[in-house]
Amino acid sequence: MNQKIEEAILFLKQCYLQRDPKNIDELMNLIYEKDHPNILIGTSLGEICANEADWRDLFLSDWEYWGNLRIDENKKIVTEFGDQTLVSLHAQIEFVFTEDENQYLRYLETMKNIQKDESKTNYQKACKMEWMLCHLLSSRDEKKRTHVLDIRIDLIFQNDKVRLMAFYFPQSIDKAEAYVGEDDFIDEGYHTEIQNMVANPFPFLNDLIRDSFAQKGYPEATVHAAEFNHLFYGVGIIPLNHDLSSRLEKAFSDNIDSTLSTKDKLYHLRRDIAYTFKQYSVGEHPQNYVRFYGVFHLEDSVLVIDHLQPMFPWTWILEDK
Repeated sequence: MNQKIEEAILFLKQCYLQRDPKNIDELMNLIYEKDHPNILIGTSLGEICANEADWRDLFLSDWEYWGNLRIDENKKIVTEFGDQTLVSLHAQIEFVFTEDENQYLRYLETMKNIQKDESKTNYQKACKMEWMLCHLLSSRDEKKRTHVLDIRIDLIFQNDKVRLMAFYFPQSIDKAEAYVGEDDFIDEGYHTEIQNMVANPFPFLNDLIRDSFAQKGYPEATVHAAEFNHLFYGVGIIPLNHDLSSRLEKAFSDNIDSTLSTKDKLYHLRRDIAYTFKQYSVGEHPQNYVRFYGVFHLEDSVLVIDHLQPMFPWTWILEDK
């Protein structure tokens, strides 16, 4: 990895520490090449940015609204794919949660909005309310608490510029939270991303991506991919191959038999039960939305996938998720 890439990563780290909008021009000059396809993927559905204005908006929004993000460049993993360099960064994002009247009022307003959603059954509404409230209404010693989440930032460089960048939380499908039919804005984000993707000139790429998902333990994935410069990105749907009873049994055993303190066992048990009910409120067979990116090469005119990274989008930042 050359010095220019090192400098770009260090300045990216500095930007997220300082959260100063004045840094945006220098950051874009370092990592973004105009008049060239470049993709930035955020943590939520609807956050696939394919132009400079959207890249800028996402960075500025992060610096204004996100918690404190700290990149540990000492834990980076560097992988070379021909003339492309994948740098995977380990980072943590810190959020401060408070329990006071203003916070309760914000949650109450959210409960009202859920209640008014005529497209959902009362059972679905109740499951979502319970899942959100069980993260808030807990007996705690402190009314203001800091919660730290692990996050990954992957960057693929070519000619010292970022061709593809992705933010994602490293969770498994069992903890994913964006489901088909759960929220209109989630469903709309998924379809918007498909509509905005550039044309895919390789008709067999989707088949190869499905095969790669199957090798990772997701044999029934539906995918929609776009390609540029031997990189690909896209969205898809993966069914959850567990019934409600087995998922609840896992929640029981994972927490009751854990090494957590007695109080934490009870707290996590309640949280996981609420999450499971929310998960299955959409139907007997929930389907997860997934995003992904990857790298491929041509070998004797045959497509070969070198790397595939699934990413499960988030919709809510809640304490101790």
